[in-house]
Amino acid sequence: MENSEFFLTDGFSLVASDTSEYFGDCYDIYKKRNTYIRVAKDKSAIFVDVSNDGENWYDLDLIKVLLHKETNLIHTSTIEEHLDFLKKQTDNIVELFDDENYSTTKIKLEHLANERAKRMFPLFL
Repeated sequence: MENSEFFLTDGFSLVASDTSEYFGDCYDIYKKRNTYIRVAKDKSAIFVDVSNDGENWYDLDLIKVLLHKETNLIHTSTIEEHLDFLKKQTDNIVELFDDENYSTTKIKLEHLANERAKRMFPLFL
């Protein structure tokens, strides 16, 4: 997938990759220490998620809110914004997802995800 060069030069290794026969959907998963970053293309949208275990994934926009203490929980970044953020904050993201910090990070991100859902779908929650 495009932009994989950044991850490979920043100490990540490619641990999984797949491309679907349909619509060109694909994903790459990179790992550095205990942090997994998944870049997925689904139809024409690109998503970037982060995990500690490769199973529970958190949207990079929520991680951005957590690190920058932002209040806009429903902003959706472009892939260029994601890559810029990753280039500047990789070390901080890896630290958040380190085993020592992960339980606290997980609680904070789940809280932010719930708050985002309330703002996006107020009639359903």
